[in-house]
Amino acid sequence: MSAYYFGCWDQPGHYLWHTDGTHPRKERPSPLGDMLPNMRGIDGGFAPKRRPDGSIFYVMQFRDPDVRDRYDQRGEECAQGEFLLHRVPDFKISMMAWWDRTHGDSRGACNSAYLVDGTPTLEAMLAGWPRDFPLQAKQMDAAGVKLVHVGGK
Repeated sequence: MSAYYFGCWDQPGHYLWHTDGTHPRKERPSPLGDMLPNMRGIDGGFAPKRRPDGSIFYVMQFRDPDVRDRYDQRGEECAQGEFLLHRVPDFKISMMAWWDRTHGDSRGACNSAYLVDGTPTLEAMLAGWPRDFPLQAKQMDAAGVKLVHVGGK
């Protein structure tokens, strides 16, 4: 099972990473590399937000860009580490997405996503995250941020 991380690697800036800390390139491509330009909103669009009534949503669940913008402005980011699990069948991947300021970027809308091929169980993804990306898992742990599933697919 291939795994990838979208987020900050110990400095500001959100990028796609292989488990060894390199970016996908022509000489070592990622099937996700081709997907990312076509998967709008991966940068924060799949991380959970909370409505005033407490219900959870994510911006990219709305197809209409005007509706997305409206909800993006209304919703409040969930706590760091609270994540949604997404199955993206068009790209044959599963993704956990959350708000995250523990990796060297404290600006607003900072987020992380852990992406894997196929449809592993939630338990398998939670076990794979610290194995595949130990630096990021340790940084989150040191900051007191734990991954907590808040619903979703």
